[in-house]
Amino acid sequence: MPTAAERAILEYVVETGYLVVRLKKLAKQVLAGSPPLSSQEETSFRQEIAEKWFHLGCDQCTSPVPIEDIPVAIESGVALCPRCRPLEVDVGLADSCAIVPRIRIDNTKPAPDR
Repeated sequence: MPTAAERAILEYVVETGYLVVRLKKLAKQVLAGSPPLSSQEETSFRQEIAEKWFHLGCDQCTSPVPIEDIPVAIESGVALCPRCRPLEVDVGLADSCAIVPRIRIDNTKPAPDR
């Protein structure tokens, strides 16, 4: 039985058409939980679906991408691990937004003596 994260990935790749018809049928069978897969079907599922879609390496450092982030990575085309993601988000934010530093003006301090 697939975990919740694996189920989300299977549903996503089935709905979006990433799988060929034969693999789509296997994925639907696993999602339904019956009938049980034959040993040949299990091998096909493991090699052609699980190894490809349940294990994704980071595009920057090759560390594993958390399984719950894989559907987003598939959709966006960018797979980032938690360690690399903040850097990418910060760079993207800096490039896409006008970041203006906030300057605090404190008028309560006395002017310096000259």
